[in-house]
Amino acid sequence: MDMVLSIIGILALGFFVNVVLKQTYNFIFYLGGKPFLWVLVAAAVGGLLWFVSAAFNWSVSIPALAAAIAFFMNLPPRSTPQSKTQANEIYAEMGLKHGALLYRVGLGGFVVSSVVGWVVFYGQSCSSAGECSGFF
Repeated sequence: MDMVLSIIGILALGFFVNVVLKQTYNFIFYLGGKPFLWVLVAAAVGGLLWFVSAAFNWSVSIPALAAAIAFFMNLPPRSTPQSKTQANEIYAEMGLKHGALLYRVGLGGFVVSSVVGWVVFYGQSCSSAGECSGFF
């Protein structure tokens, strides 16, 4: 039963992080026209995921798999030259020259902050005597 609850928890957390990333993209990046703010928010979401997971003392696999689910669900689909042109026209109407690149930078920020969060909140420093202590 614990395994079923863990799988449900991972899927629910991954879905929640996915929704947060997509909604912040919609409201901040797209409607607000502030892509650099969205990059910072996406990075903050990655770090907060690990902070909350460490605060609740969850297993490291729960936020790791949830972050992977959210990342892969937010990857843009493979594009054709026609869809690239269409997306660039939409971003140009918004006044953004490199909208697709900024979106990918935001996802990269999410990944980098997730890795940093993993190291900070779940990493351990071990001495040669075999004594380990957490970073946080």
